[in-house]
Amino acid sequence: MKKSPGPDQVTNEMLVNLGNGMKRKLLQLFNTSWRSGRIPQAWKEATMTPIHKQGKSKDKAESYRPISLLSCLCKTMERMVNTRLTWYLENNNILIEEQAGFRKGRCTEDQITLISQSIEDGFQEKKNTVAVWIDMEKAFDRVWKKGLSYKLQKYGITGKMHQWITEYLRKRKARVKIQEHLSRCHILKEGVPQGSVLSPTLFSIYINDIQSVIPKGVNAALYADDLAIWTIEENIGTAKVRLQNALENLNMWTQDWIMKANAKKTTFTIFTLSTKKPTVTLTLDGQKLIEENNPKYLGITFDPRLTWKTHIDTCHQKGLTRTCILRKLAGLEWGADSNILKMTYTGYVRPVLEYGVTSWGMAAKSNVQKVISVQNQNLRIITGGMKSTPIRIMESQSQIESMLDRRDRKLLTERTKYKVQPTSKMHKRINNLNKGRLKRSSFAIESKLIETENEIIQEIKNLTPLETHASTPPWEKQPQIEIRSHIRTIESKHKHSDLELKDLTSTYLNENLPKEEWIRVYTDGSAENAVTNGGSGVYIEMPDGKTTESSIPTGTHCSNYRAELEAIMEALTILGRITPYIPQAKAVILSDSRSALEKLEVLRGAERQQLAKGFKNAVQNTQSLVLQWIPAHCGIEGNERADSLAKEGSQLEQIERDLMYSEVKTIIKNSMKNKWKESHPEFNRQDGVHQLDRRGQTTIFRLRAGHNRLRHHMNRVFKVGETNLCSCGEAAETAEHVLQNCQTYDALRQSIWNEAVDMTTKLYGPPHELERTAAFIAKAGVAV
Repeated sequence: MKKSPGPDQVTNEMLVNLGNGMKRKLLQLFNTSWRSGRIPQAWKEATMTPIHKQGKSKDKAESYRPISLLSCLCKTMERMVNTRLTWYLENNNILIEEQAGFRKGRCTEDQITLISQSIEDGFQEKKNTVAVWIDMEKAFDRVWKKGLSYKLQKYGITGKMHQWITEYLRKRKARVKIQEHLSRCHILKEGVPQGSVLSPTLFSIYINDIQSVIPKGVNAALYADDLAIWTIEENIGTAKVRLQNALENLNMWTQDWIMKANAKKTTFTIFTLSTKKPTVTLTLDGQKLIEENNPKYLGITFDPRLTWKTHIDTCHQKGLTRTCILRKLAGLEWGADSNILKMTYTGYVRPVLEYGVTSWGMAAKSNVQKVISVQNQNLRIITGGMKSTPIRIMESQSQIESMLDRRDRKLLTERTKYKVQPTSKMHKRINNLNKGRLKRSSFAIESKLIETENEIIQEIKNLTPLETHASTPPWEKQPQIEIRSHIRTIESKHKHSDLELKDLTSTYLNENLPKEEWIRVYTDGSAENAVTNGGSGVYIEMPDGKTTESSIPTGTHCSNYRAELEAIMEALTILGRITPYIPQAKAVILSDSRSALEKLEVLRGAERQQLAKGFKNAVQNTQSLVLQWIPAHCGIEGNERADSLAKEGSQLEQIERDLMYSEVKTIIKNSMKNKWKESHPEFNRQDGVHQLDRRGQTTIFRLRAGHNRLRHHMNRVFKVGETNLCSCGEAAETAEHVLQNCQTYDALRQSIWNEAVDMTTKLYGPPHELERTAAFIAKAGVAV
């Protein structure tokens, strides 16, 4: 939301904080623009700020990347237009399968996985793969506006949509801003606006027919303007002929549509396991292409034998560079606590290590270990663990899964996605998997193995095809769903006792949703281990004091979220039956799942449509309908009853229903997390150590792990010192001896603990006990 404003100086913050009256005026403005096909000139002006590209000469214009600042008002309307446009394109299957750019359910990793799997399949069939990485020079800036207009009409985009887009592209202007200096405005004759919401969709339409010129036998992958073509042949000469024909066709297409493929930056790679590497010559627009052994496509570096060594080495180095940030944030006794360090690692370092893992994650163990070692270094920084500390203990303390566990989850999740995408090229590749001739792994082989080992996923038989858009158009009026996912007086559940939570919630409900005026509908849902035997419960309190309740099973395989959603749907169904007999009824659905309500706020596609349908039936006979979050398990009678009903529902005879991809994705995540927890018995989500300061956290962790600077460990593991005895000479210097028995610290121990406290409480008790332990170690001057 916090984006710089365009030339009109209207910010997103202004729009978010508009009152209802101004929102209606803004909607009126948008409707006038849409109906008339006219757009304010200020919406069509951009301010360009040049940003220097690292490592490039500052004397050349091409060394700068322009950042375009556009009107926030216009971008808001663009989102509305783009929602309609993308729905039309997807609903009518207009966009080619090869295009993955800016489309729901698709990403860069899909294209990388497809290319790498194709190459691996070729290796298994004793075939070579030749790939060409095509660089489209200034692709977005070269879009021919009249050609785009023609293609819009060709795909059936006419009427007001065509009129508005045409006006949107007409007489666009831009000026450059350097510090406080502005250049004069320049008219942009061609191209789609850089930084706009509509541009990616318009470009996808413009380039959509490029696949028609690629001959049979040549594969293609597109992400916006990043194009790769490849062919798999036993005879390298055949591959050359096919690709040369494709390049000539592409060159003609670019000339016809005023685009340009940059022959100097376009390269090709030969993927082969042969010791005698074949020679290939390819040309584009009369220029000989350069052969590149380590091409980079969509952020992944390939190599001729798909060892992934070059890419993994790059990941390793990037990960180490970013790890330096964590080292600067904290030491053993100072700096950010483990929560902040964990967020920094998972948000800044780990994405670099994991990107593209569906392709390179099956590389040789010696290579993959390089990436794993970076995470292990970060675990030591986060926990404050010594080098000798077992990785499993640090994973439990930091609640961070291993890289291999996360890789397996990613492989299984992506495999499931391809299974529910019948038109996907990866769908065919994972289903036509043959026994490999070579002892090489690949995405298809490894993901199949992981699927076979996961009993829960093996039991799931019925999957519904992935829906990337709702079947009803976005312009069809939907009932307004008011969702309140917070209670103002409850900032955090953990800051209040159960009694306080109950009182605060009751006060809020009585003041804002009094039971004398509102039908209170309590809902709850749960599943066994969050993966199986789901159940939903609904408990309704009427204004006259009467009650209604319901328990239903929600499926043999079910997530907690799905059970919560089914509970809300059941509540809507019951309300649809009873509200016709209650004049001006007002109803509130009270759910204790904040995550479910927050997800409903941004939900799209089939689930949102299903919920909207239920709301439509319930809203017809109600004056007001609200979804309200309330805290769980704090003694609210209706909530406790709904919880019991949900458990009863889970015990009823279950049905085997079709599952959506989003559900299976959650089930995969939960089932693999449960498996991880079983292998990490030390894991404790409510561990009080996370509430301590940095010194306290590292002290407690080292004492728990037994890997610390006390003499027992230093002498045993690192052979430091002549003895492992404590300075008192009575016993080995261990955590238990120092905390419980050493007479040297009797007085200090008595001053901190007035009564006898066992070792478990001192190391695993509530936060105040852990603080005492850390204070004792600090005052004793014991180095841990």
